[in-house]
Amino acid sequence: SAVPSSKLMRVPDGVPMDAAVCCPVQALTAHYLTQDAHANLIQPGEWMLIHAAGGGTCQWAAQMAKLSGYKVIATCSQSKEEIARATGADEVIVFAEKEG
Repeated sequence: SAVPSSKLMRVPDGVPMDAAVCCPVQALTAHYLTQDAHANLIQPGEWMLIHAAGGGTCQWAAQMAKLSGYKVIATCSQSKEEIARATGADEVIVFAEKEG
């Protein structure tokens, strides 16, 4: 069946289709993980640990957690450290990468 036009999103000119598809999926996943999955076990002002904060979904998650008032500890590999720090995490744990 056809999707009602009210449920569609316009892809702006210059935005590649792969980005247009993956960004909303990553953002919705991050929203679920930072707002619903913990079932109010932690409250704003408390620490939230986000692994792989240099990756797509977890970049969103770290930023959403900060905007929701959580203190964020982010983990990442050395090659993603700059990206993870750019999320605004309060602390970043960088794992050494194995050669090979």
